[in-house]
Amino acid sequence: MTKKPRNPQDSIYIYRIATLMALNLLTATAGGLGLLWMRQEISASAERIRETQLAINDTERRLQYVNVQIAEATSPEALKRRISELALELKAPTGTQTVYMAPLPEAAQDALPMAAPAEPIMVSFELALLKGGASSAK
Repeated sequence: MTKKPRNPQDSIYIYRIATLMALNLLTATAGGLGLLWMRQEISASAERIRETQLAINDTERRLQYVNVQIAEATSPEALKRRISELALELKAPTGTQTVYMAPLPEAAQDALPMAAPAEPIMVSFELALLKGGASSAK
């Protein structure tokens, strides 16, 4: 029996197929690891967002509590009660204690031309100032 000589083309095809399979395996592994990393980052981002939302809710709750405390402390009944507790004996000012000032002169309409703000944030800020801001809300 004589050995049949190998065709060099056959070994080249085998190497090409082996290389292609190795590259496919490498690509699939890299894609899987990339997908795993991306899911982990999404999970970490979701956890940070959840913690931030909890912190915002807690801050809003504390702000509401402080607003209620301020409203209670500055209510007329609370102020009258505090005056009587401290025995301050406050009363309305007499006519000699009140100083009346002359009205301010009318400003000329052409003195300061009002330019329309270009940004919507400035418009809303100016509207808030015109309405008296948050302090005159009720």
